[in-house]
Amino acid sequence: MVIGCIAPFGYMKSPEDKNFLIPDKDTAWIVQKIFGWAAEGHGTNWIRRRLEDEKIPAPCWWNRKKGLRNHVTKWEKEYGEKGIYMWDFSTIKQILANPVYIGTIASQKADYRFKIGWIGDKKPEEWFQVENVHEPLVDMDTYNFVREKVKMRKRPDAWGNYGIFAGLVKCGECGSTMNQRVANAKAKTRILTCAKYNRYGVAHCSQHRLELDTLYQIVLEQIRSCVALALADETKVMEELRKSCQCDSEEESRRITFIPCGGEISTKHNHFDYYSTI
Repeated sequence: MVIGCIAPFGYMKSPEDKNFLIPDKDTAWIVQKIFGWAAEGHGTNWIRRRLEDEKIPAPCWWNRKKGLRNHVTKWEKEYGEKGIYMWDFSTIKQILANPVYIGTIASQKADYRFKIGWIGDKKPEEWFQVENVHEPLVDMDTYNFVREKVKMRKRPDAWGNYGIFAGLVKCGECGSTMNQRVANAKAKTRILTCAKYNRYGVAHCSQHRLELDTLYQIVLEQIRSCVALALADETKVMEELRKSCQCDSEEESRRITFIPCGGEISTKHNHFDYYSTI
């Protein structure tokens, strides 16, 4: 079985056979910790914060230490030495989904087309897998249990719906996406909060929250205003649309332009500012 240029995190290539994996004593325990926390019911964001709190370096640092790669993460560039311990939540998700940690080598994970290239990722059940190839770092029961917990976390909200503003509303302070959450378990108030704050804590952004119903009402009123304007002066609306399409500055990309008439929403500094140019 042919192994990639770099062994999966937690493993190293055998000195006797470069195509055979053996546990890396320096990093295998980190993988086992991650699976242990996940088995306890903790999500990737909680695990990421715990790794940072315990000052456990991210895989990129280990690769540099071992002379495998010279890549520096965006967190190290922005936060210096502190960035060494900042894990990307997608890295943790990839570790929890990788069957290599139960001794299985999986290939053909992506769907390619001749003269087109990458089409998309295949489902795990469509992968080509060879079991019992090398020593596992976690047992099969733990791996399957964690996979089931991850699946349970991937679902629509409590109302069975996906957010209509998903990916559209950005934090006015850091520019990250505002994610939908439930503020109160009893009242089930739906709010939008900064994704970077949720994932990385107060060290990277401050707390912001905006009630979804408030945003919905503002957008609805702005749409109604635009409809009225369009009925009164169609030429002016088309001109505003043309100007809006030309707006490509960094400042504008960190705000939301709901309509061509120029309505904007900012969530900076724990408040919600609404501007209308109509």
